[in-house]
Amino acid sequence: VRIGCRPDVDGLRAVAVLSVIVYHMNSGWLPGGYTGVDIFFVISGYVVTGSLLSHPSSTCFEFLCGFYTRRVKRLTPALLLTIGVCGLCVAMLEPPMTPHLEDSFAAVAIALCGASNLFFAWLSLA
Repeated sequence: VRIGCRPDVDGLRAVAVLSVIVYHMNSGWLPGGYTGVDIFFVISGYVVTGSLLSHPSSTCFEFLCGFYTRRVKRLTPALLLTIGVCGLCVAMLEPPMTPHLEDSFAAVAIALCGASNLFFAWLSLA
């Protein structure tokens, strides 16, 4: 079973993401915008399931390695671009004596490892 590109599914994901962005800009504009996260996860589950079903493997190890290899190849370019642009913006826009500026650059480095949520949770406890 091979599921090709689905513009309708991509469009629904875009609407979900835009609803969250609008909610973060001003929650009064779209009070239920945070539900875009749930919608995005459901749609992503559909896409991931389609991907898993379209790549059968003979062993569980081969199956999981293939799945995660495809994900890393697909997500790494966007991750690096996002981290690079955000790091550059912080470097250019934040005054050098900003309190906790080192935390911003540490967050960039930690995001490269995919552990930024843990880092920010730790900062909120400190």
